[in-house]
Amino acid sequence: FNVSRMVREERAGIVRSPTENRRYLSNSHSRAAARTIEDLHPSLNCVLFWKDLPGDITEKEIIDQIDTGAVFSVHIRPGVPPLHPFPAANIAFMRHDGATAFLSKVRDNSLWLRGAQIDSANVTWNQHGQLDYENQDRSRVIEIKGPKKFMNWPVWDDFMKSCTKYQLCYHRFRPCPDDDYQRILEVAFARVDAQAEAIYYAIRKQ
Repeated sequence: FNVSRMVREERAGIVRSPTENRRYLSNSHSRAAARTIEDLHPSLNCVLFWKDLPGDITEKEIIDQIDTGAVFSVHIRPGVPPLHPFPAANIAFMRHDGATAFLSKVRDNSLWLRGAQIDSANVTWNQHGQLDYENQDRSRVIEIKGPKKFMNWPVWDDFMKSCTKYQLCYHRFRPCPDDDYQRILEVAFARVDAQAEAIYYAIRKQ
């Protein structure tokens, strides 16, 4: 296991400037980008594009709207004025049927965000699609069990930040049902690859 490229660049003081264009910006060199298929037919696509989001939208807010299937990743793209003044998000589902069901709920006008009905015109199939994820047993959520004295959030937060850049959806502690001297930390990330997987393998390497 090695720390992520973004962490290495941050430690070295490298700051990458976004390219100047009028389209939403994304990382074309990521592992997720390598899995994308341009103009993938909607009958196979697992990725949705959601535009005109609030300026301070979070990954957690988006994921909280989804109950139709497991999410592989949520990536929020900043707005690019003047053509695209508001953020947009790519939502990659683990399976195509999860994406289809979510899009159906949007088109049925049954979803709301911050008290406003989600405009069905703002959620479409993403031009760069992905097929069903091959490792369906993977998850954005990991569980860590250990002695209570080591199970505090600042310690784990510092450790995870030393491994990779990540967007946190939530974290919570639970009692360990079979051991009073231990407890469980449950952490939900914005994506499987580069976040949940990176932390999982970093912990196993210790």
